[in-house]
Amino acid sequence: VGTIVVLIVTLPLLGSGFSETEPLWPVVTPTLLGSAGLAVVSVLWAYEGWQYVTFLTGETIEPERNFPRGIAIGTLALVAIYVLAALAYVAALGPEGGMGSTRVAADAARQTVGPTWSRFITIPIIISMLTAAQANSMMAARVYYAMANDGVFFRPMGRIHAKWGTPAFAIVTSGIWAAVLAALLPQEVRSYPANVRPFRPLA
Repeated sequence: VGTIVVLIVTLPLLGSGFSETEPLWPVVTPTLLGSAGLAVVSVLWAYEGWQYVTFLTGETIEPERNFPRGIAIGTLALVAIYVLAALAYVAALGPEGGMGSTRVAADAARQTVGPTWSRFITIPIIISMLTAAQANSMMAARVYYAMANDGVFFRPMGRIHAKWGTPAFAIVTSGIWAAVLAALLPQEVRSYPANVRPFRPLA
């Protein structure tokens, strides 16, 4: 988060991409509406995942109070971060540069503050990816755990760790299965949203 804040502040100050933007309210055409609709679909995939936090309801103190508040605050914070970060990238690269980039944060840093920062910026990005994968593995395992307790999934998935009180077997199994799929399946199958998460059809 700290890295994103630095980019949000630095890129608009050093970049000149805003000079390449078109008027704020362009002429509305069917082509523009279609492109906007396609862009919204991509944005929804980027935001997908917030609902996984509800899988931890059974392990949360006062979930009826804490979950609505946490989801509301978290969603608003993410919307602000996404919008401000997108504006910062446009300020650094311009609209065409942003659309043509496959590593927009790194390219924006390279454009404004140099190649050293471009390499540095990949470190928090990798950390963010790992934490997202870790969170998905932990929360998805709660679904397998609940299904096992209801008798509709493999019973070992319902085991609880004797010391930590967590569905450790489900977490480890989910992680191993995800690693196997990532290693063996071709890229076009693994690419989200084309892939279906393991076991989800059984739910």
